[in-house]
Amino acid sequence: MQRMTAPAGHNQTTRCYKRSTSEAFLCNAEEAQAFHYFPKKKRHGRWLAAIILGLVLIALFGCAKPAPQPMPVSQERSIPKGVCAKGDVGIWVDATTVQCVKEMK
Repeated sequence: MQRMTAPAGHNQTTRCYKRSTSEAFLCNAEEAQAFHYFPKKKRHGRWLAAIILGLVLIALFGCAKPAPQPMPVSQERSIPKGVCAKGDVGIWVDATTVQCVKEMK
């Protein structure tokens, strides 16, 4: 394919035929606006993100603190006074029997 050169007086930006403004732009002067403003579509993304963020914050920080745990009760049963002689220490052998042993110093 061979490229052809344009003649010396030819301008590539002009048209070969002339026409009026109404022929070129098929609208009247009121409709011929440089900028058209279209209403924006309502997007619910920000509201939805704010609601989800609020729910996450409520779930993380809004829950009540757990109730304090009661202090563990000692599993050792106390030995009633008067069972062992003075200077002896009582030891539970089973559920109903206490054995008295001399305390070593």
